[in-house]
Amino acid sequence: MYGVVAYFNAKTLTEMPLTLVTPMVYTIIVYFGMGFTVTADQFFTFYFALWALVECSMSLGYMVSSIFHNYATASMVAPMLMMPFMLFSGFYSNLHTIPNWLAWVQWTSPIRYALEAMISNEYRTVEPDTFDICEALNFKLGTWPSIGIMLGIAYLCRILAAIGLKSLITRF
Repeated sequence: MYGVVAYFNAKTLTEMPLTLVTPMVYTIIVYFGMGFTVTADQFFTFYFALWALVECSMSLGYMVSSIFHNYATASMVAPMLMMPFMLFSGFYSNLHTIPNWLAWVQWTSPIRYALEAMISNEYRTVEPDTFDICEALNFKLGTWPSIGIMLGIAYLCRILAAIGLKSLITRF
């Protein structure tokens, strides 16, 4: 009855409270439980980075599920898509150790950008002559560029999901 754009906008607006509240609950528990720096600026930056990762993850899920009309196929493809994102995020191995022919994968990983945003947020005020964890992990973008890239990935995946859904609807 409605077009794909109207459906996507309605779905996004309907899920907005859930995508805003769930990361906030997680942030409150984790941020204070881990003993991170207690400033309002850093707390809300951490929350915003987590929210951007949630948006990215939901958008990737939309994209995969709209491209494949078979639930079993989509359920098999999604973990195969996420595994390289996790492996090349810098969480399991240092980005300096990734071979050059595989290094490009790190730039497609939303988990890498979330990790960089959160680490840069917590350790952005490094004293001179101290260990700089961002430099050691090869994180050079910083907090806000990483969040912006995650939101860009989310937007791109939503567009691809809408295109996939539109082509799926026209096939039937």
